Amino acid sequence: MSQLPPSPDAGDPLKRSSGRRQDGPPVPPPRAAAPPPPRRGRSWWRRLLVVIVVLVTVILGLGLLSLVLFGPPAYVEPGSWLEIRFAAAYPEERPDRTGLQSALRPTVVSHQEALTALERVVDDERIEGVLLRAEGFPGAWAQARELRTAVQRLRDRGVRVVAHANTMTSIDYYVATSADRLSLAPEGLALVGGMQAQLTFVRGALDKIGIEVESVGVGEYKSAPEQLTAGGSSAASRSQVQDYLDDVFDTWIEAIAEARGITRERMRMLVERGLHDAAACLEQGIVDRIEDFVGLRERLGDPPTIGILDYLAASDDVGTDDVRIALIHVAGTIVPGRETSDPLAGELAGSGTIVRRLERAREDDRVRAVVLRVDSPGGSALASDLILREVDRLRRSKPVVVSMSGTAASGGYYVAMRADRILADPLSVTGSIGVFVLRPNVAGTLDELDVNVETYRRGENAALFDPSRPWTAAQRALLQETLERFYDRFVQRVAEGRGLSVEEADAAARGRVWSGQRALAAGLVDELGGRAEAIATAAELAGIDRAVRPRVVTFQPVPGPLDRMLANLLSGERSSTTVALPDELLAIGRSATRWTVLADGRPQFALPWSLRVR
Repeated sequence: MSQLPPSPDAGDPLKRSSGRRQDGPPVPPPRAAAPPPPRRGRSWWRRLLVVIVVLVTVILGLGLLSLVLFGPPAYVEPGSWLEIRFAAAYPEERPDRTGLQSALRPTVVSHQEALTALERVVDDERIEGVLLRAEGFPGAWAQARELRTAVQRLRDRGVRVVAHANTMTSIDYYVATSADRLSLAPEGLALVGGMQAQLTFVRGALDKIGIEVESVGVGEYKSAPEQLTAGGSSAASRSQVQDYLDDVFDTWIEAIAEARGITRERMRMLVERGLHDAAACLEQGIVDRIEDFVGLRERLGDPPTIGILDYLAASDDVGTDDVRIALIHVAGTIVPGRETSDPLAGELAGSGTIVRRLERAREDDRVRAVVLRVDSPGGSALASDLILREVDRLRRSKPVVVSMSGTAASGGYYVAMRADRILADPLSVTGSIGVFVLRPNVAGTLDELDVNVETYRRGENAALFDPSRPWTAAQRALLQETLERFYDRFVQRVAEGRGLSVEEADAAARGRVWSGQRALAAGLVDELGGRAEAIATAAELAGIDRAVRPRVVTFQPVPGPLDRMLANLLSGERSSTTVALPDELLAIGRSATRWTVLADGRPQFALPWSLRVR
């Protein structure tokens, strides 16, 4: 008997239990139990914790990045001492610290920043005293005297000032004796043998390469081109250098004798010896103590110190913002165009930049008066006149007071002469009212090199400033006539601005250079004083109440975050690429570069010499 095949559902208990064949759709399996709902009380705070951790991490990261890029924020600890030390350069005006080019330059403290810091210290209870590192002062004698006066003003208000030096020259000692106490390093030296003035003449060097510098000028004292056209000083030039040197020396002797409590005769005896080691300095009363700088700090209790730039960054501007006095600088050789600076040429006072700042001061209703701070040997007659005309426009609505720094001569005096009031430091170099033109004649050099220059022209004087050929007698006469008209206008404007007759103005002119104190006697300035006195005079002329302290503004560009970042990142690179050259080489290089700027054949109102008194 045959067997039937097993049913396909035989192994399925569900189908088997039904007792019959299942032809319909399969029965779905039973559903699994649903998971319990999440506990919302734990989920939200975990997410919040993650957000907080992320935010804290980002903030800490940004803070660390900011610290790396911008450096730590400036902070003045209570009981700090302001430390003043000098670099190789000491510009009058705060340098432009915006842009990559400025970030690559070494950081230097300007004279204006030093004065501002000392003014703020007077009312700052966080500052206990001032540490003056009195060596290597590179500024002018007028700047040294103004700095000295600012330090003495601090002492009068009860602020302690201590000076220290490893080696001191005459100008260093002049600055140092403004302090309460003066210390010298154990193996230090005091080179206080007086002072000397040096002029460098390069006519012989130019002759060797076939270059002749031709010049025409007005005023027997207007000896500006002599350093290029002669082998030595003329009698007129020599006399004015000697007069200025006498004024500086007498001021120096008197100030130091008073500060050290000795007679002038005793001071002159110390000067005759000149060189003093540390032991002799202590014995002769030149210094108060012999100690190194670390020992000085330990004696003071090792207080926290802060530099000038950090202190200015950590202290607020003083004064009422709605009552302002604008402080506008004319610093460096006056040239057309924008203000700039060069390692060799030094500061270039661009008339375009200065005129724009004067316009801003005129248009700002909060500015009640303007102090024009001049530290310039002059330069382009055209650029000087553009500045003067804007000063005239400004004076119609607001008082203008001039403050003369180290130098305000020729074009530097020209821009100042019509101000409402002129203040000069007793040791300022000023005057030099005259005009000249000069240009190089390289015909000899071209002949030596066998270079032939062919010229085609229309007009007899088309080649008036062509350096490949000398001036003719007719061209010299034309230039002389033109310059005499320039000079007559210069003298006429001096007479009008100073309230003098033309004859009196001419007697004070003729290119003669005066110290500030001699210029006062000649009627070229109104009084003696520095920046602080000029600001006070401007406030008085503007009718500002003495109880109101005006805010001083400069209209200089302010460094932004990117500028500060670049300066901080490149600070090491700047210091590593700075090369210290001897003063003599720097002086020759700067003089040559300056004359390159001026020797373009255009009329120049410039100081007769590049003079360094040390």
